[in-house]
Amino acid sequence: QDFELGRAGAAFGARAGQLPGGLGSASWKTDDGITVGALVAVNCFGATQMPGTDCFWAWPFEVDGEFGGARPPAGYSVRPEDWGAAKVNPAPGQNTTIGCVATDAALTASQAQRVAEMALGGLARAIRPVFAPVDGDTVFALATGRGPEREIDALTLSRIGELAAGCLARAVARGVWLAGKTAIGRESGKKAVRGACHGRGAWVCVRPHWSGPIAQLDRALDYESRGRGFESSSDRQCFQRIAVCPHAATAARRGVSP
Repeated sequence: QDFELGRAGAAFGARAGQLPGGLGSASWKTDDGITVGALVAVNCFGATQMPGTDCFWAWPFEVDGEFGGARPPAGYSVRPEDWGAAKVNPAPGQNTTIGCVATDAALTASQAQRVAEMALGGLARAIRPVFAPVDGDTVFALATGRGPEREIDALTLSRIGELAAGCLARAVARGVWLAGKTAIGRESGKKAVRGACHGRGAWVCVRPHWSGPIAQLDRALDYESRGRGFESSSDRQCFQRIAVCPHAATAARRGVSP
């Protein structure tokens, strides 16, 4: 089933260190038919990219360029205390990365718990630092039992847990990467609309019964880029048809609303 990733859902408005946080997913199917997947909302204190680069900490686990394909420069090294673009002055209750890993294998409750514990390692591969006192990082595990019938011995369980960790690391990076692309597109949209307003004081109409100063464009563009959460279908159409008032410049000079 397709669903929106990046700056969407539970991760809308999240921050991953100093970057936009996002909703990410990743999966893998083994040669013997076991499927493992991960879904995560990234709102972490720590950094997801290596200092001074656009390369994600999770780059060794990337599949088919799913989060940009960036790699560290040759000979790259990092100081133990250089975390990269983590949040400045983090506070408790403001950061958490919540994930879910799932498999179609038939697991018992204790086996699912073990997979969840192993999957936590995926966060450590993708975020630095992680599990900090200001974080609320949590991972849940699900098992549908709809896959091939087989005994889940210790080795098979270890494989599932390791794949869950890898998928979760990939999902973190993918969510942040997609959120960054959305944010860049939204900023470009803001600049384009502002450019059409002919001056700092211009007013714009975002729906027929409401007008406001250009400083309020951010909210309108946030709604437009999100594509959801409108009060009605007419609101959706109006937000997607952001138009400059014909008499905006005159009204702005007089200091009144059009």
